[in-house]
Amino acid sequence: MPELENDKHERFCQEFIRDLNGSRAYRDTYPDSSNDTARTNASQLLAKTNIQARVSELKEQRAKSLNLD
Repeated sequence: MPELENDKHERFCQEFIRDLNGSRAYRDTYPDSSNDTARTNASQLLAKTNIQARVSELKEQRAKSLNLD
């Protein structure tokens, strides 16, 4: 799967795989958001099929680069 067309969604995925913290990833992507907004919207993004697929792909790439497969 190539990078997501929505740049913000792609950045969210990239940030999310750093420590698997959705709220932090959302706040890093959308810095003006409140903690409550970040928590809610991160959950909504992570429920989307395309986001799930991209996160899975990035996790696999990371595991291969770290020889964890």
